[in-house]
Formats: sequence, C-alpha cells, structure tokens
Amino acid sequence: MTNNKSLLLGVIIAMSAASAHACERAQRNVEFTGVPVTVYADKDSWVEVVFPEKIEGRLKETPKNLVDHFKPMSDRMYFQTNDPIYTGYVYANAGSGATYNIKVVARPGCPDSTVYIHKPEPVNDADAVEAASTSSKKGKLGLIEYLYLGKKPHGFREMKVPGNKQQRLVYKQGPVQFYLEKIWQGHRLSGFVLMAENQGRTPYRVAIEAIDYATPEIRRIFGKVRKITMNPTDMRLGPAPMYASDPMHPHNKGLIYIVSEKPNRVTYSGR
Repeated sequence: MTNNKSLLLGVIIAMSAASAHACERAQRNVEFTGVPVTVYADKDSWVEVVFPEKIEGRLKETPKNLVDHFKPMSDRMYFQTNDPIYTGYVYANAGSGATYNIKVVARPGCPDSTVYIHKPEPVNDADAVEAASTSSKKGKLGLIEYLYLGKKPHGFREMKVPGNKQQRLVYKQGPVQFYLEKIWQGHRLSGFVLMAENQGRTPYRVAIEAIDYATPEIRRIFGKVRKITMNPTDMRLGPAPMYASDPMHPHNKGLIYIVSEKPNRVTYSGR
C-alpha cells in the first residue's frame, strides 16, 4: 500500500510539473444546483470561494490536511491542503437555511484562484416552508431540504406513486436505474424522491448533472427541474449485492431529490 501511494504521489507531482506552464488559474463562475461544487487547492496558494450570501457556519467532513480561513457572517472562505491527493467535502450553512456543498480536491501546482458561486434562477415559490434551523435561530428550509431530511413539508400533500417497482422506472443511466419513490405536491412546486440502484458489477458515479431534463419523457414526469441533489453526496454507488465484497452492505442504492415547477398538477400514472 505504501509503495502504491508513493507511486501515485510521484505521478501527481510529475503531471503537475509538466503542466505547470499551462495553468492559468482563471477565476470561475459556478451555478449551485445542489450538486457539490468542486474547487482545486494546493499547499502554496489560497483558494477563495465566494458565496451568493453570508455564511454563518461550516462543517469539514475530512478536516485532516485541510486548512481553511472562515469568518462567520462573511460571504467567502479560503482553502489550502497539504496533502497532494486530498479530497473532502465542506458544508457551508447560510443564514437563509441553504447549505452549499463544496468538494475540495488537491491539484498541486494548479489550484483555483477564485470560484464565484451563484444561485440558480429564482422561483417565486408560494409554497415556501419554514422550520427551525439547525441553530437556535429561526430559519427557512426550502422544499429540497425537506426532501433531503425526510420531513413532511408544510403545505404539501403526498401523492401515491402507483405501480410495482418496474412500472415506477423513470430513467436509466448505464447500469443504474431510477425508480420513482415519492411525490410531494404543492401549489406551484413539486418534490420528487427517486431511488437510484446500481445493478452493475463495479462501482458507479451517478452523473445527475448529465441528465437531459428537457426530453419529453422526463419533462412529462417532472416538469421544469429547478433543483436536484443526491444522497450520498459524492453520488457514488457500490456494485450490486451479488458482485459486492460485502453482500450484506453493498451500498448500491442512493436517493435523488428533485424540485420542479409544473404548469399543471402532477398526474403521474406510470410508464
């Protein structure tokens, strides 16, 4: 294992040195839609991440080898990592109740300079829901947060999803199949919970950002997709149980949460 890690470190350092002249470190603009935003860091430079609102707190999922500068009620954070193969997630909590997921990835010799995070096009949501935030203050949770937490959103009604598992199949991506599990219907917005199941032999990363939500079949079920996120947040699913090293805990399933705007009421009746 030690030899393999040393070899990997050598490859990373060699690749970084070879491409250093091509590294421009240009500022980037990223729209946050629930998918973790990837930022690249190294040990010699600070990466600045600018949020669309002030951040009250943050949680580092893998704090070892990650250095950050953060001041509550500021709209930006700074990152460094002294591990050339580091990957970890940071959850930044805003006063509005929104949580921004940042995926920090080591890229020695060519980190980001500044990454500006923007909110997607706003929706006038008459069904906005309120709840106590994780702090002692009162805050607002959007429908996507309620779906993720598995809580009943105020002002929404749960609709029955008819049909057996195969009839609830709405999409396929490689070896992964997506089954509709739950629908929450509001005045203008709808919330969907899907189960993603990897039926393949190898681990698979679900590319929810690559799904074409404008296709007639997807639009018929979901309408105009506004937000989407997934649990697990790294969107990686293990192989099917018959191919897993631990068949009792294959981790080949995940949940996808979608918030959409529909011109009419949801009338899903299966495929």
